[in-house]
Amino acid sequence: MGESRAIVYDSELKLEAYRFRGIRQEFPKHSHEHYVIGFVERSRRMLFCRGEESCVVPGDVLLLAPGDSHGCRQVGEEPLDYRCINVKTEVMSGALTNVSERTIPLGFRHNVISDPAIAAELRALHGLISNGSADMSREELFLSLLSRLGRLFGRSFRPPSSLAGFSRLRDVVDFMEAHYSEPITLDTLGKVAGLSKYHLVRSFSSLIGMPPHRYLETVRVNRARSFLERGMPLAEVACSAGFSDQSHLTNCFKKILGITPKRYFMSFG
Repeated sequence: MGESRAIVYDSELKLEAYRFRGIRQEFPKHSHEHYVIGFVERSRRMLFCRGEESCVVPGDVLLLAPGDSHGCRQVGEEPLDYRCINVKTEVMSGALTNVSERTIPLGFRHNVISDPAIAAELRALHGLISNGSADMSREELFLSLLSRLGRLFGRSFRPPSSLAGFSRLRDVVDFMEAHYSEPITLDTLGKVAGLSKYHLVRSFSSLIGMPPHRYLETVRVNRARSFLERGMPLAEVACSAGFSDQSHLTNCFKKILGITPKRYFMSFG
């Protein structure tokens, strides 16, 4: 059987359900502005996240908070089957208030866990969303899942890009997030940071978890996602998000998110 990539958007819960089957794609280091809660059904993957390496096996659950720099590659020949739920930060905050009246944003102590009960709830929730169910059990499962995750594996959320004590790199991050639609060079970023290009790349990669060019690409893809959610045409998205053309947008979008921008756009139709 060939590969398949699917995404379903639950407009009531405001959750995205992804499902990849039979894929061999490797994902370079990147980060998201949302939470990712996923699990592997088949294959083994080497995950690189927050400076650590983990071998992810079938049944393992992946927990990624906004800003977690991560990437993965396949181990062995068996292709990947994977499901995940993407949760926006504002959706997570609202759900946590319902679960525990928690005011501190949720972070995760571990990025990879083995917990059959959590995997079962996640599979059930993913199935209901994917099948277009309108039953209230979707929300019950979501709240139960967050309660279990927060109780067993939660910690206070610490954004990786806060960079306390590293104001020069904070300035670089802020510059890229403000000027992502413009051409940006290492010379420009070096001047913003007051560092040589070599020291900029080395320091940025060490603290952020990816080099500046990859961070900029990630910012542009994340902005493209938000534009697509609003119904902006693909050609306009490419220009507005800082890509040279629609083909460039498609290549980067699929490289980081595993799906094309057109398919992502259609999930909100």
